[in-house]
Amino acid sequence: MKRILAYSLACLLSLSLLCTPASAAGIQNGAEQDAGTTNNYHIGYLHNYQGSSLRPNELLTRTEMAYMMYRLLDPNQLPDTLINYQPFTDIPSALDDHCIASLSVIGLLRGYEDGSFRPDNPISRAECVVLLSRLIEVPAGSSAFSDVPETHWAYSAISAGASAGWLAGYPDGTFRPDQNITRLEAVKMINTAFHRTCDVNYVQTTKGFPSFQDVSPDFWGYFDLIEACVGHNYIVTDDGTEVWTFATLGA
Repeated sequence: MKRILAYSLACLLSLSLLCTPASAAGIQNGAEQDAGTTNNYHIGYLHNYQGSSLRPNELLTRTEMAYMMYRLLDPNQLPDTLINYQPFTDIPSALDDHCIASLSVIGLLRGYEDGSFRPDNPISRAECVVLLSRLIEVPAGSSAFSDVPETHWAYSAISAGASAGWLAGYPDGTFRPDQNITRLEAVKMINTAFHRTCDVNYVQTTKGFPSFQDVSPDFWGYFDLIEACVGHNYIVTDDGTEVWTFATLGA
C-alpha cells in the first residue's frame, strides 16, 4: 500500500471539537477493525495544541484525561443522549464539555464532594491509574511499591496495573501516587496498558510526517507521543510489534 499521511489539524484546535468518536467499527481497548481490510486501527487520543506543540512535560489536567478516555472508549458504550447529565457546579451544561458529560453519564467520571469537577486541575498518578482501570479489566494483584500500602485509596487499581505490567515505579521502589502526572508520563502508561507501540521505521521513512515545535525526533519520548497523537492502520507481527500501513494525524 502506498504510504499516505493525511492532515486534519483543524479538528485539533479545541477539546470540544475533538470529542467525536470514530465512525467505523467499534473501538476495543483503543483499537478498531478497519472495515474491508485485515488491518487494525489505533485512534489518536492525544491532542496537540494550536501551533503544533505537544507540551510533553506539562502536567496533565482532568479535562485532558477525560478527552483521552473518551477517545479510547468503545463508542458503543457512550450514551445516545446527555439528557441524564447531572451537572457539575463548574460544568453546568453538557455543551460546556461533551467528553466530561458523556463519561459522567455512564459513570466513568466523578466529581468532588462539593459537586465540582475542577477540569483545569492537574491529575495525580493515582487518579490516572484509577481512571484507566475503568477502561481496562485486569485481575487483582499485589503492589510492590513501598508507598502504596493496602490502606491507600487507589491500592486495588495500582496493584492490578502493576501486576499486569503496565505500571512502572521509580528506582527507589516508590510509585509516588499523589504526585501529579505529566502528559508524557500518562501517554507512556496508556500505550503500555493498551499494548500500543509506534512503528519507528514508518515514522522515520514517511515523507511529510508532521513536526512539532517542542518535540524533535531525537526526544526520548518522541515515538510514544507519535503513537498517541497519530491515528494509524497497522498489523501486528509475530513478536507483538506494530507495522503501520497508513497514518492520519488527528484521527
